[in-house]
This record gives sequence, structure tokens and C-alpha cells, in this order.
Amino acid sequence: MLELSDADRQSVENEFAFGPLAFQNLMRMAPQPTYEARLNQLDFSASQVHKTLLGIAADASFLKGDRLTAWCLDAATAALALQSMNWRFQLDMLASGRAIVMPEVWYLDAMQALFFRPDDEDALSEALGRANEMGQFQWLPDTYDALLAARDQYHALLAQLGLHPVTLWQIAEFFDQTHPATMRKA
Repeated sequence: MLELSDADRQSVENEFAFGPLAFQNLMRMAPQPTYEARLNQLDFSASQVHKTLLGIAADASFLKGDRLTAWCLDAATAALALQSMNWRFQLDMLASGRAIVMPEVWYLDAMQALFFRPDDEDALSEALGRANEMGQFQWLPDTYDALLAARDQYHALLAQLGLHPVTLWQIAEFFDQTHPATMRKA
């Protein structure tokens, strides 16, 4: 800016001025969740989707309406994908004689309790608390209510398809056990 002439500087200031019109446009934009800095990574991988979705849940005001529906579908799908990765990993570890408990098992436990297990509020609260502590998501008290609303929404969507969450989980487990994924080196 210091190198611009007075006329050019005035033109730039007018172009990029932040006034009432710009503020009103920003207020009309769709809300976006507040992400933790560690969740916004350039080297983001599929194995981190569940953590991002659980991090989004920290902003319970974001999980409303269509966003709640999209979030519950994405989170339940991430749980199924995480379960599939976990089955393969655990089978490989057992076959090699090693036993490892991955941190993702705790996230999986929370997501499984939320979406696929029969209702057990104590087990759900414990599993979600452990996931919150591990992920350092800093969930607020209203986050728990938003997660329950997401669960109810997901169950309602499954019911429209004639499915029960436990049945869906059993189908996924059966498919993974009868059609195991194999990893090959290129």
C-alpha cells in the first residue's frame, strides 16, 4: 500500500472496504462450524473422518436441520468404515501374534454406542466421554443433546428404509467377515 499513488490507494481502500453491506452479506451466509486448528490439516486422510465429525459436534448450534441430517449420515457411515478398518487391522494383528488396541477403537466404541447399539444411556455417556477426552473436542453440555438428536434422526431415516440400526451393523459385520479386504503392495 505504501508504494501506491494516492489515487490507487484510495481505489484499493474503496474496493476492499468492510462496511455494512459486506457485513450483511456475511450474515446471510450459511453457518460454518468452528473447527479446532488440528482438525484442519492438509494431510487429512480417510482414517481421520470420524475425528473431524466428532469435532464438528462440539458446535451443537451448527447441528440443526439439514446439517444435522447430513452430519448423522456422514458420522454413521464413518463409523461403519472405521469398523471395517478395525476388523481388518485386528485380524492382521492376531494373525501376526501381536495385540494392539488402537485409539480409534475408543472412537469406534462411541460411534457404535451412538448409532448402532441398543439404547443404554450409561454406556453411551461413558463411551462419548472417553472419545471427547481422547479427541480433546471440548464438547459443551448441549453437545450431548445434539448427538442424541443426530442418533434419533439417523434411526428415523433407517426406519423409513425398513432397517434397524442393529441389523445394519450385523450386515456390515457379516459382509466384512465373509469378504475380507486384502492389502497388496504395488
